[in-house]
Amino acid sequence: MFDFNLARAFNVSTSQSGLLISAYAIGDAVTALIAGPLSDSRDRKKIMIGGLAFFAIGTLACGLSTKFVEMLIFEFVSGVASAFVAPQVYATVPTVVAGNKVAQLMGFSLAGLSSSQIFGIPVGSYLATISWRISFFCLAALAVILILVLQFNLPETKVGKSENGHSFFSNLSQALKNSAAREMLVVYFVYTLGSCHHFVYLDLV
Repeated sequence: MFDFNLARAFNVSTSQSGLLISAYAIGDAVTALIAGPLSDSRDRKKIMIGGLAFFAIGTLACGLSTKFVEMLIFEFVSGVASAFVAPQVYATVPTVVAGNKVAQLMGFSLAGLSSSQIFGIPVGSYLATISWRISFFCLAALAVILILVLQFNLPETKVGKSENGHSFFSNLSQALKNSAAREMLVVYFVYTLGSCHHFVYLDLV
């Protein structure tokens, strides 16, 4: 329903509207390659809030778009922004809770991610019956709410330099030289593209 409404709104085919998902997924997967190492020498709280802020702006812009090309650009921007948020969640958990609670909080984080994927499709489809723009407006509003929650509840994680003492390029170089890390990056890229297009398929059927 969601993709059908988008296709009709922008006068493109349903398969073309699926490019919007690809734009988001590619922005997310590619940027994730540098988001982690780049965050090592900075306050993760600020990066998380900044990523959410750009995500909210990109998502709001999607809801206000009047051209298909605009939607593609803003979906890509939203994907890039989201890539700076997820790594901070996993890296921040061990710094804000005791060692024996890390696994539990990680479990909650992953459960939240899974729940959003499970319930996001029916909720988004329902909102699309009213207007396809409402879904984007709601996501932008939720991002703003999450920013406020993080601002007042998450402690700062200031570091003067990379947490392992290496520069951004050194961290990135080490990751790319590590065969296990390269395999995980490829797996993450495939997973992101596959999961997003799987959701599109479910939405269409």
